[in-house]
Amino acid sequence: MKKLALLCLILALPTLSYGAITYDTAQTWEAEAGAGAGGNITIGSGSNRIVFICRSIRDSSGAVAADTSAPTVGGSPATQIGTGITNSGNVMRAELWYYLSPPSGSVAIATTPAASTDRNLTAAIAYSGVAQTSTFNTPNTQQTVGTDMDTDSIASALTDLVVQCGVQRRGTAAITASPDGTSPISTERVDVAHTQTTSSSVTFYEEAGAATSTDIRVDLSESVQWAAIGVAMRAAADAATFGPLRRR
Repeated sequence: MKKLALLCLILALPTLSYGAITYDTAQTWEAEAGAGAGGNITIGSGSNRIVFICRSIRDSSGAVAADTSAPTVGGSPATQIGTGITNSGNVMRAELWYYLSPPSGSVAIATTPAASTDRNLTAAIAYSGVAQTSTFNTPNTQQTVGTDMDTDSIASALTDLVVQCGVQRRGTAAITASPDGTSPISTERVDVAHTQTTSSSVTFYEEAGAATSTDIRVDLSESVQWAAIGVAMRAAADAATFGPLRRR
């Protein structure tokens, strides 16, 4: 009888139910000669919001183009997840930043790169349904020269959404990116090139998380310098329900 009562009590306890992470919107901007690439993005009203800032910085001087300050979201500084650098004549740097609980509506994104940078390209990508604490697993950064922009073994769980911020050096020819045909196939959210030649491109991909780790694999149209940062974000616990523990 005591065991039955205990079981009934456990089943009656409120347990967390997890909602899916939902893509909201993306916006891109470009700049040259040390100017900051930024502008306004219109963020939806979904709960548990996040905005990512995926940046490409190109510096032909052969030096690392350090920022003078962090990107800002509505005037407040974002937090860096990771950075990747590939150097073969020109420094190409990928940066991935995030900002939790951005306001809905029109929000200003601003960047302040070093004055020596030649081409700056910024993408802002917004989601809702994202955990506002313990948001990320361990990020993974990879960089090389080639046609396979793969970020392998990104630590993840089945309920995560995994994203990849990638930058590619662009010569006189445009570089296009596409998901690798290996299942599961990633979803492309951003694929934009700076309008100047000898510049750069930015891509942003997402993929449902797998147990233990996830690979995001992207094919480039030609062999170029690239750097990419991948990270898994956790879904928000968005409701308390009654009954046995479950995830929806």
